[in-house]
Amino acid sequence: MNGPDRSIRQTLLDLKGKPAWGLHRTYGSVFFGEVGKQRPLADERQIHGEWHFLVEVCQWRFDSQDAIFLGSDDQQPFIDDNFLHLELGLINVADVCHPSNDLRIAFSSGVVFRTFSTAAASADPWTQWHLYCPDDSVWTLDSIGGLTCRNAYT
Repeated sequence: MNGPDRSIRQTLLDLKGKPAWGLHRTYGSVFFGEVGKQRPLADERQIHGEWHFLVEVCQWRFDSQDAIFLGSDDQQPFIDDNFLHLELGLINVADVCHPSNDLRIAFSSGVVFRTFSTAAASADPWTQWHLYCPDDSVWTLDSIGGLTCRNAYT
């Protein structure tokens, strides 16, 4: 179980060695990314992984040591095309960088995914990303780096 007795870093360690797949943009630069085995849910149209990320209102980028592949400010057709062709492979490292809790995930393909907080204080709260876990918990990062874990269905 995740939650208050388990840190986000401990949770992200569980992703190591799992396949990443199913990058799917929903609106603007908001997208899902799937990890692990397929987990069809009866009430969902899309098949998710055992773990899945929902990246919402934040800056993000996929890059490597040699190139930037795409980022949140790219045009939607460019993002969609790259999501179809970007090979990620297995997760080698997944971690957050304090104090912002920016996400960094390195894949066996050499691709690295990063998120970037862009506010120190915000009058309008928003969600940067969610990590949905197999035990039905969800980690959520808010607009100023606040990280919480709760049951996804309450």
